Amino acid sequence: MKRVFFIALLVFAFNQAKAQIGVSYLHSDVISTIGASYHFNEKLWAEVKLGASVTDVIPHGQVNYNLLIKEKFSLYGGAALAYRYGVTTNISASNISITVGNSQVVTFMPGVGFNVNPFSDLPNFAISAESLVGISSYDTFIQGSIGIRYFLEKN
Repeated sequence: MKRVFFIALLVFAFNQAKAQIGVSYLHSDVISTIGASYHFNEKLWAEVKLGASVTDVIPHGQVNYNLLIKEKFSLYGGAALAYRYGVTTNISASNISITVGNSQVVTFMPGVGFNVNPFSDLPNFAISAESLVGISSYDTFIQGSIGIRYFLEKN
């Protein structure tokens, strides 16, 4: 019953809010992510991402704050929590991964990123890049990615 109430509350909040919803695809040589974002206001937004690598599927939630907003550029900082199941480890600088077991790791990931709107006729389209530092009991890493975002304006 709590789950149904929570889902109903989220649907109601999405329909009542004067917010912006977006979708994203970010890629790096280690992991690719697809995401859906919800902008609470001009500064604060959250994103749920699903990352996929050769051996893992990694869901994570991220909260961001726009530090600088210009007409065609925004700079943001934030933090994510990622849940990694079947954690892999790099055995060389070329990012070749091997599975070390069915362990589960929650990773804290603070980071920064930016969105650039390069086309005047596509104001909702952005090229995005971000860098996250992953910190867990298992490992510490830096993850950089570049991709695209598209913002759906709420009527």
